[in-house]
Amino acid sequence: QKIDSAYIKAKEIGFVDALLIIRNGKLVAENYYNGYDAGKGHQIWSCTKSFMSALVGIAVDIGLIESVDKKIMDYFPEYAYSGMDSRFYDVTIEHLLKMSMGIDNEENNLIPVVQTNDWIYQTFRLPLMFDPGQKFRYNSLETHLLSAIITKVSSKSAREFAEEHLTTPMGIEIVDWKPDPKGNSTGGYDIYMKPRDMAVLGYMYQNGGRINNT
Repeated sequence: QKIDSAYIKAKEIGFVDALLIIRNGKLVAENYYNGYDAGKGHQIWSCTKSFMSALVGIAVDIGLIESVDKKIMDYFPEYAYSGMDSRFYDVTIEHLLKMSMGIDNEENNLIPVVQTNDWIYQTFRLPLMFDPGQKFRYNSLETHLLSAIITKVSSKSAREFAEEHLTTPMGIEIVDWKPDPKGNSTGGYDIYMKPRDMAVLGYMYQNGGRINNT
């Protein structure tokens, strides 16, 4: 009865496109709305950031990234410029993971940046409102920098890196992952996945990072 009520409520809400339930490692219930089905990829929006954090962890684990304490300007020397706020040189990978590099909330700067042909260039020209690490401000541009770092250290797009080290070993599929104008996989919101595969990712996190005891 509780599951039936949940599915009725999901339909009434209108913006829910799929609802899956895993119990004891098994898919026990699922339903789809608004023209979606089990075989159709869905834009997962900011859940993309969960993939980015996992990819950074993998890159650290296999030695491509020395530490989350690594300064990000070590990866982007070509974006340094005269008069650049010196605090950019204090921003670390951990600050990006925690969205605390110091730029403002994305509602105030994301759209103008992603309308240009170089999102990274424009991100480094945003004003730092706070010292790195001082305050959390939600911004997809920070996780997009993580995507570019993955490409810098692996010579692969974040999508290619994810397929090699995360999704294929898990038996799941990235249906699509839109790139920025420079070819970097969008680090904040543009992965498309099937709901069942997203459920596997969620179960992996719930299960301490393991699937089928591996």
